[in-house]
Amino acid sequence: MLAAGLGNRLLPFTKTTPKPLLLANGAPVIDYVLNALVETRIRDTLVVTNYMENSIVSHIRKEFAEKLTVRFVRQDTLNGSAGALLSAAETLAKKKSRYFLISAADYQMPVNYLEELINFHLLEASDITASIRRISQQKIAESSVVMFGENQRILRVLEKPDSSMHLENPLASSLIFIMTRNLLSYVGKIPLSPRGEYELQDVINMMIDEGFHAKGCLQEELPDWEGKYMRDNHR
Repeated sequence: MLAAGLGNRLLPFTKTTPKPLLLANGAPVIDYVLNALVETRIRDTLVVTNYMENSIVSHIRKEFAEKLTVRFVRQDTLNGSAGALLSAAETLAKKKSRYFLISAADYQMPVNYLEELINFHLLEASDITASIRRISQQKIAESSVVMFGENQRILRVLEKPDSSMHLENPLASSLIFIMTRNLLSYVGKIPLSPRGEYELQDVINMMIDEGFHAKGCLQEELPDWEGKYMRDNHR
């Protein structure tokens, strides 16, 4: 689970509270992801932290110690989602798991959301499974837009493409993936993105180019809890 970021979009609220601990409908948003994990067969969880990490670690140990086996790794440099995985690569390499479920820590998801993704992944037997959502044309420039071939096979993930791109029914990936452990051989190979970060989407594109199969599981749109939080706290 990726929980290291500064949460700049939610300033000034994240000056005193890390984004994963901001409340969405009365609960820290990270609890929604962790509760969804509890509903799956996954029990061994690795959380990548940095900003205000003591608060995040204390909360998880207090609320989920009896439900999940949680370990923590620090991302010393905040340099993107693939950078976070690179920080965790040594720990993940020791695991015998064939696949890893990767998720950001700030989604207000239903408790069955990750189980639904896992069931799709098992059915399709793909190397990479992405959680996909519908987006509007106006959201293209701020999304990870997915280009599809036949049978829901992903051909390319375009990270925040130009706003002039027009797609009839645009789909984007959330930062929620199931990926073969082979990803550990790729996270250190990608160049910095134009945003100055190491992007997990670039890892996926490199793996696709080298023959790995990626598929998209269309899931329900998750609530815009960030927008609601900003509106509620600016009244």
